Amino acid sequence: METIAVRGILAALGVAASMLLAVAPSSAETPQQHDWCYGKGGATPEMKMAGCTAFIISGDHSDVEVAYAFHTRGGAHAQRGEWDSALSDFTTSVELRSDDRGRVL
Repeated sequence: METIAVRGILAALGVAASMLLAVAPSSAETPQQHDWCYGKGGATPEMKMAGCTAFIISGDHSDVEVAYAFHTRGGAHAQRGEWDSALSDFTTSVELRSDDRGRVL
């Protein structure tokens, strides 16, 4: 009887753990995505956009770093002729660094 109770408890703990993992926030971007956002390794515009998006949504960076990521992603959009997206990212970059616009642009 005790073996059945222990198995039941372990099963319940396993279910609870899997539920917690399912709702846990995503972790920081991967080192590769970080490099892509910084244009390393011959990153294409698509790689830069993916890397910078991961960088931005990770929530692990300062406003200055996030502003740089928006600026880089904006440049990648511009390279692809996606002018509205580029303008949006450039605007967000400047808004994040409104105290020092000259360093962003």
